[in-house]
Order: sequence, then structure tokens, then C-alpha cells
Amino acid sequence: MAIVKFDFFSANVWKTVHATVILPCAEAAGNVEPPFRTLYWLPGFSSSADDILSMTAIRLAATRNGIAVVLVDGDNSFYVDRATWLSYGKMVCEDLVAATRQAFRLSDKKEDTFIGGNSMGGYGAFYNGLRYSDLFSKIVTLHPGFEPYAVTVPGMDIPAFPQDFLDRLFGSRENYYKQYDYTALLEHADVSQMPDVFHACGDEDPLVGEINSRFKAYWEEKGLPFQYMEAPGGHDEVFLNNILPHVFAFLNK
Repeated sequence: MAIVKFDFFSANVWKTVHATVILPCAEAAGNVEPPFRTLYWLPGFSSSADDILSMTAIRLAATRNGIAVVLVDGDNSFYVDRATWLSYGKMVCEDLVAATRQAFRLSDKKEDTFIGGNSMGGYGAFYNGLRYSDLFSKIVTLHPGFEPYAVTVPGMDIPAFPQDFLDRLFGSRENYYKQYDYTALLEHADVSQMPDVFHACGDEDPLVGEINSRFKAYWEEKGLPFQYMEAPGGHDEVFLNNILPHVFAFLNK
């Protein structure tokens, strides 16, 4: 296994972006050889690539399964495209993918390319996985941050995010539900080209547990195939470490 700190310039956000790349070694991953299957991972709100690497077992899971993982900093952007110079979705799916494929021995096949994330990054993985269904074959969305206008601080009836912050990202509450909510994303998605989806949430998630239950019910109502799991934990690394073995089992199918 090799850990590479990787900085690249993204024209879509007009800045240098930091990523961390986990590359499997043949000895540790059952003689896997490049080009490697690759999981692009989007961290949650206020988190970073290095946080995910240090606080979860993703490094061990990547090595055991022979899958490269690219972790990227998302700047609390929800990984959406807002303007020509604040297009975080394009930063991930165009600039990051191109830069890492050029720099490392990663597969360029759709069936070998996956996108996933946790919390805000879980939302970003779903948002971009549907928009770039020609690029990704599988989406992993862990306790995703859907309905951010409805998220409240656990135990307190106050919004988790200031409205002016969310309005800068999505335009307005109305515009979020019109363009960015999972119902709107699915309405405009090409179902015939939809990547396989793995959706999971902690069984004691105080932040987005109820919201994720609504998402699961809506998905089932639409009759779309997906894999759903709950695992012990809340909105935290306990849940992430419990669910990661199942994530990589899904990727290996």
C-alpha cells in the first residue's frame, strides 16, 4: 500500500485542491495489478481527506480489497456546481478524475470507477453519481446530507446550517427542492443508465436518521433497485468503521 498526498489545480474552482490517494500493493491485496479499480471519496462537512484517512479504517479496507481510493477536500461545498468558478461537481468528476488517472495507474473503465462519500459527501456522491452516470458504475452514499434546510442540531430545535450559507450554495430553499433535492435529481436521471446504489445510515443517527428514512421510503416507492443497510453508530466514525466492510463487499460484486 502507498499513501500519496496529491495537490492538483482545478480550473473549475480556480484553486489548487488537496487530495490523498491510497494505492494498493500487490502483496497486500491478493496480487492485484494495475490499472486499479478506483473509489473517489467525498468527505463530510468540516472534514477533509486527511480526516477520513486518519479517523476511519478506509486505508485498511482499500488495501485488503485491492481498490485505490482517492479522498478529496470539498471546502464545505456539498460538491455542487454553483458558478463557472465554483463548480465542485466538475472539480471532482472532471478535474480530479483526469488528474489522478494521468498521475497514477487507475482504470479508465466505467465498471471500475466508483464514487462515494459520507454526510455532505454522501449527498455529493449521489448528486454527481447521477449526473455523471457515464463515468461511475456504483454510488456509495453513507448517512447522506439530504434536505440540509431541514437538518437541526440534535436535541435543539435550531437549524444546523445558517440559511444564508445554504442560500449561497443552492440559491434558496425553494431552488434546493426544485434542482438539488434527491426527488428532483431522480426525476431528471436516466434510470436506464443509473449506477448501482449502496445507501446506509447509522441506527442511532441523531442528525439525518429521519431524513434518510424518508429517502429510503421514496426510493422504494419509485421501485428502483438499491442496497440498503443500517449499522451500529450515529453520525460518526463508529458507524463509518462498522459499515466500511459492507461498502467494499458491494464494490467487489
